[in-house]
Amino acid sequence: MSYQRRSKLCQAAKLLAAAVFLLLISSLSTMAQTSMKVEVLRGFGVFNGPPAYVPVGELLKAEDGRLYGYTREDGTNGIGTVFRFDPASKEFTAIKSLAPNLAEGFFTEGQLLLGSLQQDGDGYLYGITRAGQGVNPPFYGDSMFFRLKPDGSEFTSLKKFSSAEGVAVADGVLLAGDGRLYGALMTAGGIFRMNPDGSGFEMLAVPETLVPSNHRLVEGSDGLLYGASEQGLDIFRIAKDGSDFQTVVAPRGANVGVIVRFFEGSDGKLYVLQRGAWNAEPAILSRGDNMDILFQGSRVFRVDKDGSNFTVLFQFSSQTDLPTIARGMMAGSDGKLYITCESPDAVDARGAVFRINQDGSGYELLHLFKAETDEGRDVAGGVTEGSDGRLYGLLEAGMGAGAGGVYGLANDGSGYAIEHQCIAMELRNNWQGSSHLHTGDAAYPVGGVIDGGDEFLYGTTMRGGVFPRMSFEARSGGTVFKIRKDGSGYQILHSAEYGGIKAPLCLGSNGVLYGVNLAYGEEPNPNGFLFRIGRDVGTYERFYTFDGDNGRNPVGKLIEGPDGKLYGLTEKGGEFDWGVAYRLNKDGSGYEVIHHFQYSEGASFEHGMIYQSDGKIYGGAMGGGVAGHGTVFRMNSDGSDFEVVFEFGSLNTDQHKYGVSPPLLLQDNKLYGLTRYTSFYRMNYDGSGFEMLDALNGNFPMSELLQGSDNNFYFSTEYNVFRIDRYNRSIERLMFQAGNSPVRGDTAGQLTIVSPDEIYLTQTAGPLYDPSGNPDMIGEPGYPIIPQGGILKLVPGEDFGDAPNASQSGFTQSYPVTLEEDGARHRVRGPLLGSRRDAEKDGAHSASAHGDDENYTTGGDPITIAGSKEGVKLGVLRQEAHGIACVSVAGGNGKLDAWIDFNRDGDWDDEGEQVFQSLPIAEGDTWLLIPIPANAELGKTYARFRLSTAGGLSPRGLADDGEVEDYEVTISGSEGTGSNDDFANAY
Repeated sequence: MSYQRRSKLCQAAKLLAAAVFLLLISSLSTMAQTSMKVEVLRGFGVFNGPPAYVPVGELLKAEDGRLYGYTREDGTNGIGTVFRFDPASKEFTAIKSLAPNLAEGFFTEGQLLLGSLQQDGDGYLYGITRAGQGVNPPFYGDSMFFRLKPDGSEFTSLKKFSSAEGVAVADGVLLAGDGRLYGALMTAGGIFRMNPDGSGFEMLAVPETLVPSNHRLVEGSDGLLYGASEQGLDIFRIAKDGSDFQTVVAPRGANVGVIVRFFEGSDGKLYVLQRGAWNAEPAILSRGDNMDILFQGSRVFRVDKDGSNFTVLFQFSSQTDLPTIARGMMAGSDGKLYITCESPDAVDARGAVFRINQDGSGYELLHLFKAETDEGRDVAGGVTEGSDGRLYGLLEAGMGAGAGGVYGLANDGSGYAIEHQCIAMELRNNWQGSSHLHTGDAAYPVGGVIDGGDEFLYGTTMRGGVFPRMSFEARSGGTVFKIRKDGSGYQILHSAEYGGIKAPLCLGSNGVLYGVNLAYGEEPNPNGFLFRIGRDVGTYERFYTFDGDNGRNPVGKLIEGPDGKLYGLTEKGGEFDWGVAYRLNKDGSGYEVIHHFQYSEGASFEHGMIYQSDGKIYGGAMGGGVAGHGTVFRMNSDGSDFEVVFEFGSLNTDQHKYGVSPPLLLQDNKLYGLTRYTSFYRMNYDGSGFEMLDALNGNFPMSELLQGSDNNFYFSTEYNVFRIDRYNRSIERLMFQAGNSPVRGDTAGQLTIVSPDEIYLTQTAGPLYDPSGNPDMIGEPGYPIIPQGGILKLVPGEDFGDAPNASQSGFTQSYPVTLEEDGARHRVRGPLLGSRRDAEKDGAHSASAHGDDENYTTGGDPITIAGSKEGVKLGVLRQEAHGIACVSVAGGNGKLDAWIDFNRDGDWDDEGEQVFQSLPIAEGDTWLLIPIPANAELGKTYARFRLSTAGGLSPRGLADDGEVEDYEVTISGSEGTGSNDDFANAY
């Protein structure tokens, strides 16, 4: 055995060292330092990918099962965005925003994305833009082919065309079976081909009179290319080398419309969607099999690839419930044709999706877009069948304030939903009065988030959405959103046109979300209203509106009682205009005021009420009462037996003023709560026995007091999140941020505690940043700028070592410290060395291995422990002898792994350098002997000690709990001066 525990040899040294150690412990502050790591799930107003507005074309179902498409406007630079949409998660991501080169005066990556994308076997996406060249944009005649990866990387311009060379067709490029790209030029005419990397460009020989239409080329099963001309019912075919050009279908007459979409069906025939000419006399079209047809509206026809057997399958004019302009057509996996259309006029039917059989029979209207709703209009193109079997399409406008988006429905027309509502970029005024570029994203999430029990968090914001207001002071707008707990799947479920959604949501027992909207005097609901919303877009409903007499301006979170009713408070209104307590059924019926508040009973409510274990409803008020400093009240669920339990301000101290939230009634029959000046108090459930447990001096509380599954208390203040041990009343600050810092957010909001190691909160605002600067700027201690607030996740932090790198130590290697080096790190929980540890974003090398040390204070004077950390105290280390270490452990028993770099080469990987391996260590002080080999090099070197519950650690990698500490140590010769009798004197 190379060590001894509690060696008798060391008793005298132990007594003296322990006395010094206890003196150190007694000098520590009762406030434990930050111990949780902050992850920003989403920052509102931060670069989360460019916004996307006005979708165009059709969606591409890619190999990864996700859908890819374009928007014509916005993006970071306002000139177009490539996006992807995941039908499974409903996550919408703008992967690429076209970038202008303003210094050179033109759009180097193009402008106005058009058509739809194609994908090759290597995963590259291919598309087209207009205005890809020019000196003074916009040059809408120019065009450019490009490709990029599905993650938005490797954007490459393949070929640019000037207007003189010919504008590429708007519907894009064909990736043919021979691995080449084929496209057509509209203005100058002609068909070209090139390799996927843009090389090998050549024009094919075609008649000079051919002017292709916007329709991309189609590859037939016979290997030929098929295309449509600019005017009329004119479909041509051509071999891939440019030979064998011929017209398949030709028009006769004028104003015969254009080809919108065509493809080869499973039967080898061509299926064609034609949009007829409007404001024109009916034209007579002919094909050699004596098919003469009077035609004006849109229609679907079928024809053999040689032009024979021309058959009209469907004539739009025969269906009076359809808009007249054809937009897209797709063959579904069920063999049916799915067709979209729209109307340019302000009529009731603004668009439609329908289907027919391939023989033209079986017409079914699947969905009709109506002008008077905000479910969307202006169909962008056809539908695409997703991997889940649903149909997905794009709308250019019509949702909310005109934004477009992605819609979906089942192939039988059921289950229609707005899957994503696109958001525009707007120039708005910030609260300082200067102009600033924001996205139309959610903003200022005062109410926090709640756990939906379905892997999503659901939250509300006071501002943002597609109904922006031009001033921070405007009491309007706001959103309801959801986001996965890992930060993915962000989606705005609803944008409020009026009000301001300040309170958290309530998840009803029926799975529906319920919330309150203040309204603040805005029409059409000046007194506020209640809303309910499902977990998907498009299910929002106002289900109760206040009229003033029955309450005004609802505040706080709704709660659901054991009777299934919803209970809440209003800020104003009622008999005395100091607000009311109310209840109602979840469908909005049965509303009743259960109490009209007088000022003496409480006023200025910020939070809702809480149902307690004694069957009563409790609440807290910031104002009112005899002293005007707030009250705690309770009542039965029907409002009977109302009583003011406690009035704040009777002690006339700041810490005794202004209760901020309903107190918690625990099993000891005591109420625990917070005051506005952050005192943590306790009293009996009837209000007697009030005692102030702590004055936390943590600024204003922003959340209610919550109890975690560990029975500890949690709450947030303006800039902090605290945890209070219920039993020993120790206080731990989980998160800290300075509100006036230029690189941090502002005010913390409501907390949601999924577990003590998984806490979510919102941050209501932050400083503004220059959008031309670095939007990913990170500030101490690692919070990005979030100008309009954001969603934060607190998780156990990680403690790193701090041994030096090669340049600092003079050794041949750098000790593993940082994440990139897979340095030793521990999640900040479980047992620890000494009485403190810190949470860091990443490790940092330190020449003396003191980069992780702390200075402790007592009475304002710093105390530093020279040459040591508090967890392990080392005696003299000599060759061929035993060094002494005192290991101090707190927070539970653990196992110790430790190393000393005896050959001074910058690592702890050599044989014999691990001095302790999974050694059980009890809480408290443990004295150990460390064997020093005879071949240990003399001089300064470094040690690493790791404590964990599992043990078995190496000098690298992550441990689930515990702590790592690195030390600078000196190994002296066997005849050196000093002895372990001097150990205590060193500390």
